[in-house]
Parts: sequence; structure tokens; C-alpha cells
Amino acid sequence: AFLFLNLLQIDENVQREIINHRSLRHPNIIRFKEVVLTPTHLAIVMEYASGGELLERICNAGRFSEDEFAGPFLLSTTYIGELVIVIRW
Repeated sequence: AFLFLNLLQIDENVQREIINHRSLRHPNIIRFKEVVLTPTHLAIVMEYASGGELLERICNAGRFSEDEFAGPFLLSTTYIGELVIVIRW
């Protein structure tokens, strides 16, 4: 998967998030594979995650069991918290 950001959108917060995210190694967190700078954009190459968009899955399913959602979510947020990385929503 690719994410393209216009260079005009890049600020110190985005830079910090890229640095933090590249250090994450957890099975429930999408990994950054590579960051490429072009003359006009920053391209982030990410691990492919089959299954589509999470928001779409939530809307279609209506609800998930604790094992399907809460378990993986809590494991990944606990991992991030142990690294002292603040999660922005």
C-alpha cells in the first residue's frame, strides 16, 4: 500500500510520526516498508493488509466480538504505550 503526502503538508509532527512508526514491530500494526521523497511528495510504502478498510468492516459488521477486535487492539495499543509513544486520534 502507498500513502502520498504533498510536501507542503509535511511538518514536524508528520516527521515525528514517520520516525516513530518506522520503529514499530508488532503483528497488529501495519509496518512502514520504505519512505521515498520525490520533488513534490513524500511517498510511504506500507505493508499490505488484506481485508479492506477497518471503518468499512466495522460499519458492515455492526459489532465485533472481543476476540476479533478488542484483543488485537488492546495488544497493539499496550505495545505502543510501553514504547512511550503517544497515540493521536
